[in-house]
This record gives sequence, structure tokens and C-alpha cells, in this order.
Amino acid sequence: MSANQIETALFAWERDRGVFAVMTVALIVAVPLAALYDVLTLPFGIGLCAGASFMAVKALVADFRAWQIQQGRFGAPVEYLNHRLPRNMQIMEKERP
Repeated sequence: MSANQIETALFAWERDRGVFAVMTVALIVAVPLAALYDVLTLPFGIGLCAGASFMAVKALVADFRAWQIQQGRFGAPVEYLNHRLPRNMQIMEKERP
């Protein structure tokens, strides 16, 4: 791939991450708003929470893909989490003999 194609792909994944993150927040904010206007039912609330969860996973995948492009390699999800999480939350790996 050329440098321009790589830059375009990185921009697309970062844009997708932002869109999915905004949609996640909007769906979470919709739950108390629906309750405030007395239109919140159990199926509607479950649907909003499921949609927010789905969008959060999509944002995580888009961020992982953007991280892989920034690293210039296909890194493992454990490496991604160790890079993104704070030091006190990092994944502990077994030492292999």
C-alpha cells in the first residue's frame, strides 16, 4: 500500500471510531431522557442498552484497527490493551518457559 492509502485508511478508522463513540453516548443519554418523557418501556430500554453496547464494541474495533495502522503491523489484542489501558489495569501474561 502507498503512504496515501495508509493515511486514508487511518483517517477512515479514526472517523469511524469517533462516530461510533458519539452514537454510544447518544444511546446511553437517551435512556434517562426517555424515562423523563415517560416513554421508556422495558423493550425500549433493553434496545437502547443493546444498541449502546453494540456501538461501543464497534468503536473498540475501529480503535484497534487504527492502532494497528499506526503501529505498522498486525499487533495482538493483548498488546493493544496493554498500550491503551493505564499501567494499573494492564493484562498480566503468563511467563512461558
